[in-house]
Amino acid sequence: MKDSPGTRSVRRRIIDKISIERGAGMIHDLRSDHIRKDVRSLTPGAASNRLKAWRAMLRFAVDEGLIDSNPARDVSAPKSVTISHHQWTPQEIEMFRVYWPIGTPQRTAMEVIYWTGARCVDAVRLGTQMVKDGWLNFVQSKTGGPATCPINNLPEWCRGLSEDHAHFMACVPSDRIQWIVTESGKPRSIKGLSQWMSRIATEAGLPTHCTAHGLRAARAAALAEIGATTHQIGAWTGHVSLAEIAHYTRAADQISILSGGEQSVNLGNRIEKFPKNSN
Repeated sequence: MKDSPGTRSVRRRIIDKISIERGAGMIHDLRSDHIRKDVRSLTPGAASNRLKAWRAMLRFAVDEGLIDSNPARDVSAPKSVTISHHQWTPQEIEMFRVYWPIGTPQRTAMEVIYWTGARCVDAVRLGTQMVKDGWLNFVQSKTGGPATCPINNLPEWCRGLSEDHAHFMACVPSDRIQWIVTESGKPRSIKGLSQWMSRIATEAGLPTHCTAHGLRAARAAALAEIGATTHQIGAWTGHVSLAEIAHYTRAADQISILSGGEQSVNLGNRIEKFPKNSN
């Protein structure tokens, strides 16, 4: 898969930093232990990104005949602990809605992110210009894959989301094309939206772990709980990993079991084997 512009920009900055810090040495003298020492003092995430940059740069050197082998190839990335984003609960979503009424930019941003399940990198650019025949369609910046969700009318299979849909439609602005903007009507930056969402959630009395990405997780969970298939969830949220979607569908199955069958869950949600990769 081709790297996104954001990934290439990060990779370029890392390589520039390597050039500044290590650029005085000769490339044919570079050994694996030099690279291990270079990444050892970094946090796991930063070390992993640094190692990826080393590997890409030295792979190019091999292809150009500057060195015979890639000394970064056998350097292991440090292990890191994956911390999942907190999934907003229905109670937390209701608290936010009570505090930020319809008509406020805070409420509009929350409803757009929650309904579409979009990451902040995509949510900042969503708007009417991306809606055709009642469907929102956009290409995800992170993966390059498509994401699609209903806007004007709900298909029969997702009638269980009618209340959320009503909240979303009540917040979609009619006086502008772009949905999420600042108080002055200017587009928000990706980082700015993420930080702002965390801040206004805290202001509404929600725990500090209620982030914008947690709304994406809540949308996937809500879809699973009404019986959406894995393919329907993936098409809506843009998740490319069945293993990631299975997290939500397994939880929905548990709800169905514990509620004595009151929660209708589509058997198509159940996956017998899950790929190891995750989104």
